[in-house]
Amino acid sequence: MAITDEQLLEGEDSFEAFKVAAGERAAAYFTDDVVEENLRAITTWGVENLPGGFSAARNIGFFELSFAQCLKAGSLVRDPNWISKVDRRAQLQKEHDALSAADSKTRYFADPEYKLFIDRGNQ
Repeated sequence: MAITDEQLLEGEDSFEAFKVAAGERAAAYFTDDVVEENLRAITTWGVENLPGGFSAARNIGFFELSFAQCLKAGSLVRDPNWISKVDRRAQLQKEHDALSAADSKTRYFADPEYKLFIDRGNQ
């Protein structure tokens, strides 16, 4: 069954809520590089396996169940370039430790991610 772009947009609010709730656990499967392919896979699984067909995509649980089943089946693509928050913080800490005070100040004002890292006390 082919899922149209219009149909994907109908379930967008439910999908966004799922991504927020799933957080880090699902983040590697929904980066810009792989989200479209994975969204189609989990939507197709849900339409074919959950009661209500595509209209169920607006319901809480549709994406949670579909994601879990597709993950178990190995039908999702994990972005190989994704870095977990813990690893990214460690990477930023290593970069911070290597910078001079002047370079750190320059980066602080030029890089929003680095600024947030410093503002949060390197956490």
